[in-house]
Amino acid sequence: RYTDEKAKKGYDVIIIGSGMGGLSCAASLSRFGLTVLVLEQHDVAGGGTHTFHIDGKTDYEFDSGLHYTVPQSAELLQLACGTRMKPVEISKMGESDGCFDEVVLGDASKKGFRVKHNQKQIPDLRKMFPSSKDQHELNEFLKIATMINNCIPLWLISKVFPMWFRKIYKYLFLTTFTKYAKQTGEEVTTNLISNKKMAAYLLGLWMDTGSPPDRHSFVMTAALSIGFPKEGGAFPDGGSKSMATCLIQAIELNGGKVLMRARVEEILIDTKTNCVKGVRINNKTKTEIFANTVICAAGYGNLYTRLLPESVVPDGYMSKTKSKNGLRQLPKKLENSGSWVMANIGIKINPKEAGIGCSNVWLMPCSEKNGYDLFQGTRDYFKDPLQVEHIPMMITFPSIKDRKCTLGEKKERLTCQLLSVADDKWFQKWENELNNSSSHKHPQDGEYEIFKSKWKAKMMKILLQRYPIFKDKIDFFDLSTPLSIKYYLNKPGGGAIGLDVTPSRFYDDETEQLLDMKTPINGLWLTGEDALLCGQPLAQLSGILTSWRIVGFFGSFSFVLGIIRLAISDLLGI
Repeated sequence: RYTDEKAKKGYDVIIIGSGMGGLSCAASLSRFGLTVLVLEQHDVAGGGTHTFHIDGKTDYEFDSGLHYTVPQSAELLQLACGTRMKPVEISKMGESDGCFDEVVLGDASKKGFRVKHNQKQIPDLRKMFPSSKDQHELNEFLKIATMINNCIPLWLISKVFPMWFRKIYKYLFLTTFTKYAKQTGEEVTTNLISNKKMAAYLLGLWMDTGSPPDRHSFVMTAALSIGFPKEGGAFPDGGSKSMATCLIQAIELNGGKVLMRARVEEILIDTKTNCVKGVRINNKTKTEIFANTVICAAGYGNLYTRLLPESVVPDGYMSKTKSKNGLRQLPKKLENSGSWVMANIGIKINPKEAGIGCSNVWLMPCSEKNGYDLFQGTRDYFKDPLQVEHIPMMITFPSIKDRKCTLGEKKERLTCQLLSVADDKWFQKWENELNNSSSHKHPQDGEYEIFKSKWKAKMMKILLQRYPIFKDKIDFFDLSTPLSIKYYLNKPGGGAIGLDVTPSRFYDDETEQLLDMKTPINGLWLTGEDALLCGQPLAQLSGILTSWRIVGFFGSFSFVLGIIRLAISDLLGI
């Protein structure tokens, strides 16, 4: 917890926010000998990796944001912490056939398309659509999607370079990538695939982007349809909170601190030199903490519309028009991603009795009735979410994904989470009530409760269609809305994954300039999902790359040498 006494020690770097981007950056900078202070406004560190309980029921633990990752997250933790061994094991999910995600079109009781490790679902897809036309179109889709996936590392590397060099770099290495990145997932897919049912299966994981196919770049479609299954879904042993724990230990072992309940009110800027000076804490004494380097890991929106004095925000970094209540807004080129309606459910049942494997279920808003048109079904859902028959929804079981929990004593307890992408506008009318509430609880007026009860009924009905064995065994059913994300994770607009992954994120020079890790203010940096891309492993990578840019070429080179030394010592057994 933040105290004035703890702030008296001098720090080289202050990081705002303790998500994977902020903690990975802090741990990496600690390895360069810098003393880092991480300030977190919430009671718990970890951002989207922290876990929580409902009403004190500790038998059930839920994930706030990390519902799965890729195995490489373990190596990124090891890289940031500088440990000889992986500080956290991240085990692959999956059932006996390798399925870790199942895509169901329409009726939740039906069997779906099983997405498997190492892309082993592709032969199954070929068998489902054997016509020569479908095969030809699928081959073309796979060829282009594979090419895009092969280029994604090159695009990520470009973020290390200054803006002037990126233009040359993209021209030399990313011309074809840019051609498809400029288009949405729906545009490219409909041009390549005429069979709507096959297209629905290929885009069955679109909710992972927090953005519907008619908004997100085809890069995200390629990553989720081909790239992600190549690596396979995985989950940290010990739960998602274990990832934050190991990073915090690394930071504090090197003299740094991670303090909770330390909400930053404002970043301090020397307007004469255009240099960062430190931060002011939103406490009774308005304590100021000074440092020559400040890194915002709380998102672009928080940085430019909340934390910086309006007078120092560079032109173009926020909208010239304000919202009705006078708040600063994002520039036109940037939008928040979709948010979530999330149900957290405790079930008194043995997982083996329930017959549930270590995989997720993705329900898509399309069926035979609408010709399996996923794109139109998704638009219909966003137009009127509670009136459509089928809604996009993820069903996931945290206690099954966590191997340590499954092998522990809680054998008669099952945690379940249901997630549906939501539009923040559905809940805006109640937002002011939440902000003005001293208890920070959701508004309890009848209209809001009626709206929530409709969501509960809809989601409960779907859950019991899928798993009728849960009837009469549900201990509690708690519903959170975008208002929860705004308050607990402090995300403007309630964006599930930060800024939307629209095409401009991948090709537009002005957008890249806005999201560059190095801001126009000297000593002020941006890291995390907005500075790179959505997803916990990419937030981790963003934090590491930001640290490399801060220390410069020679510092990064010594960092790489240290990794090589560790690898050699492991090979030689010394």
